Amino acid sequence: MDAYTSSIGDGDTLSKKLLLADDDHSACAAVGLFFESEQFEVKTADDGIEALPLCTTWHASACSLYSNAPCTS
Repeated sequence: MDAYTSSIGDGDTLSKKLLLADDDHSACAAVGLFFESEQFEVKTADDGIEALPLCTTWHASACSLYSNAPCTS
């Protein structure tokens, strides 16, 4: 078992999930492809506002947010 996967009670494993939030779609795609090749399940969002609901429902192992992305109020 690698550092990102651990066993839980009934023999299931916790998956490696990465949430990427950035308004640069090319950057998200490139980073996402890399992590998918490392067996991560990847989801992307255009900004933090779009990423927030995913944080509460999808439960990513890690998140990467471009902090200078524009947001609406």
